[in-house]
Amino acid sequence: MIFLNYAEYDFRFINVYYRNRLSDLLASALNVRAKDFLLDLPLSMKSDYQPLVSALKAEFITIETAREIKKAAKNRQQQPSESVDSYTKAMSLLYGATDLPEEDKLDFYLDGLKESMRGRVTVLCPKTWKEAETMASQIETAEAKGLLKNPMVASVVPTPTLYPVPVM
Repeated sequence: MIFLNYAEYDFRFINVYYRNRLSDLLASALNVRAKDFLLDLPLSMKSDYQPLVSALKAEFITIETAREIKKAAKNRQQQPSESVDSYTKAMSLLYGATDLPEEDKLDFYLDGLKESMRGRVTVLCPKTWKEAETMASQIETAEAKGLLKNPMVASVVPTPTLYPVPVM
């Protein structure tokens, strides 16, 4: 599981020249089983990022590993001094390691945000976790620039006033 997180993250930054050598670069870091699997893949899968990651996920992510990743995503909380960008990168790595439904991604992302940020983003009703991430980043930037005076004010949804109904 850890291998896939790092491999997926690192391979995104390899330039076009090295994409033709993905399997060679990857094979040097793998155990025997994974190396054999990689060498048996067709060249078209080995030389393109997305098919390679999909093949590795299909072969090495078990149902149990997928459950562990889902649990990690569900329990991940933004730390008090952690920026939205840092939190988002961590969640993105977890989401990239398995195929979670978009609804779960959104719920886990919102649930893990700091309380004041969660309230502000939830009120805006994002439909995807990427929308929520964009909203959270914009709110964090506005807070840093002092454009939002009291961070707790926007996170509290006012309770409607209930008036007694006269009985006739």
